[in-house]
Amino acid sequence: MNKWLTTGEMIDQLTVREVAISQSGDEASWEGGELMFEPSTHKIMENNFSRRMNKVYQNENWKIRPRYVSFEEAMQALREGKKATFHYAGGKTTVGLQGSMDWVRTSTWNRIINGKWTIENV
Repeated sequence: MNKWLTTGEMIDQLTVREVAISQSGDEASWEGGELMFEPSTHKIMENNFSRRMNKVYQNENWKIRPRYVSFEEAMQALREGKKATFHYAGGKTTVGLQGSMDWVRTSTWNRIINGKWTIENV
């Protein structure tokens, strides 16, 4: 997602498998049903932060990014019946245990094993 979101919009749109990054470098993600914040280094140095929602984050603008996982985590998700998406320069391919393996021919093993993956719950 490329558009900057208000804190309220970010909270409404953020899913479990994503992380939001603020303009000032803070991160937000869902952890165990609770929205948690990871403050930027700048806020930590100024002792001006919280791991929970408060006025410090109220006026931030956010972008939502996928939460990338390792190749091993993606393969484990496939074994559990979930789908995994391989992200590469110029696109992405969603794979499942029953799907075609044609996508493997378009990349190198190094890119596949060390590349960016996301998991989708089915």
